[in-house]
Amino acid sequence: VAIDAACIMFLKHGWYRVLVIAPITPLGVWEEEIAKHTPENIPYVIHRLTGTTRQREAQLTGIALSGLEVPPKITWILVNYESAILLMGDLIDWEPQGVMVDEVHYIKSYKAKRSRLCHELRHMAQFRIGLSGTPQPKNQLDHFSPFKFYDESIFGTSWTFFRHTYAIFGGY
Repeated sequence: VAIDAACIMFLKHGWYRVLVIAPITPLGVWEEEIAKHTPENIPYVIHRLTGTTRQREAQLTGIALSGLEVPPKITWILVNYESAILLMGDLIDWEPQGVMVDEVHYIKSYKAKRSRLCHELRHMAQFRIGLSGTPQPKNQLDHFSPFKFYDESIFGTSWTFFRHTYAIFGGY
């Protein structure tokens, strides 16, 4: 469904820069699934960022320059959470039009670097998708950060306000 959404956004709006942030293990699966589920009439290229931080930075620079071709093709950048944190400035400079966060429950802590990165990226992305096989976190308050990524208007941007509005403290 996420791949279909990116293809629809490409056809409907011309948005072609898509960033996928995921744990390292499923990145290979993303490559396979993009190749398998992208319709034949939609041009695309997949870049899985690998190597040292400098090599990944160089890859991003090359991708940014190659993205100037006309007509554009969906440019998928696949990166794991740890690398995304190290490449935060470069990823923001790339200005992704779509951001997909696999295992979105990884950003449940609103203070974590990976959560802050996703919150920053959401401001430039025209569409955001979070995926998880674990939709119900341990604590109801863990919903704040993923929803801040999806749409800040749902629960707002203040963790303190969210906590005091939606949490029940004390005895039973």
